Amino acid sequence: MQLNKNTILKIVEKNFNCKIVNTYLGEGFVLNSYDAFIFSSITGSGYLDNPILPFTPKGLVKIFYNAFAYNLITGIFDNIDLKNTPYYMSLSRPYIFSDGNKIIVPIEFDNELELQNMLQETINNIQNPTKILVLRIDKSKKGFGMENFLEYCANQFFVSEGFICENQIPLTHSFGSPDFGGYGIPKLFSELNKKNIFNNGFNILELSMLRIRVNRSINLNTNTKIIVGEAKTSTKNMSKQLNKYLNLGVFDFGFEMHPSKNKPDDTHNGLLSFDDNYAINYFNPSFISDKPNTSLQKDYIHWVENYMKFYLIANLTNQEFLDYYQKVTNNIPKNKNDITSFVINLEFIDILESLEEYFGTV
Repeated sequence: MQLNKNTILKIVEKNFNCKIVNTYLGEGFVLNSYDAFIFSSITGSGYLDNPILPFTPKGLVKIFYNAFAYNLITGIFDNIDLKNTPYYMSLSRPYIFSDGNKIIVPIEFDNELELQNMLQETINNIQNPTKILVLRIDKSKKGFGMENFLEYCANQFFVSEGFICENQIPLTHSFGSPDFGGYGIPKLFSELNKKNIFNNGFNILELSMLRIRVNRSINLNTNTKIIVGEAKTSTKNMSKQLNKYLNLGVFDFGFEMHPSKNKPDDTHNGLLSFDDNYAINYFNPSFISDKPNTSLQKDYIHWVENYMKFYLIANLTNQEFLDYYQKVTNNIPKNKNDITSFVINLEFIDILESLEEYFGTV
């Protein structure tokens, strides 16, 4: 199966109950503004605010590049300041979370100039162009470069399975960034359950979106697995890279993502693909990997727990964060090390309760 405009529309309609609608740019599918933001952050789909470079939060909502360390990168944080947070984006670009539903329009093109000309010709004929997000399908690339759409499908599937999900996850410089990660950490779900936040799983970015989200109840997750995934559309060979991630010793199992693969390369691996009716097929690994290093995995989970605290903190404004910092430390932060030391020493539940003080029930 080739992931093109037609197949993508059929996949989202079949698996995610998305309504298909017509637009001036062609057919698209409907997501509410909250879910569209998550879709954009994973796939790079751009809000049609301009035809040259439609805005996407993809790449802007990161905290760290590497696991086991706390080196802030420019993304959600900029030095010691909060910058590209969903809340600040909602202020600088009000269209992101306003105007009701959004329409994701998959557009096929052969080169950038063709796409820009197409958008330039049509943008003035669209009443509310920022209600539209452009999902790029670059036909000049092998597999049309649609690995990011597979990452989104994996996110949706494993969220429903009760995992905290993320794409392009931080790992290590030598191992690279896996396309997908899923964290089953009951301790965190237990803390969130106390505040009645989230239903089943969620995308890690949603921890930074509490200020602009609608509350929904949580089901306590008892899954304790840490998983990793690799996506390909131009080749079916992905076991070498996936085994590299597994050999690190922190993941319980891995899975391959491919639109039409029938079975994984390695019986250790699971597989996410689509059947002839466009439904997601997920095959569990035949047995769980024996590669996890218990001690190293424990350290990794501890790091992930701290990592998620930074997304929670990102609900605050800079002034609120400064007030919080001063309240706890009787000091002011002078550098990034002050910020990271402060956040990792906070308890998850304490951050949640502090958020309530600043902007009400989370």
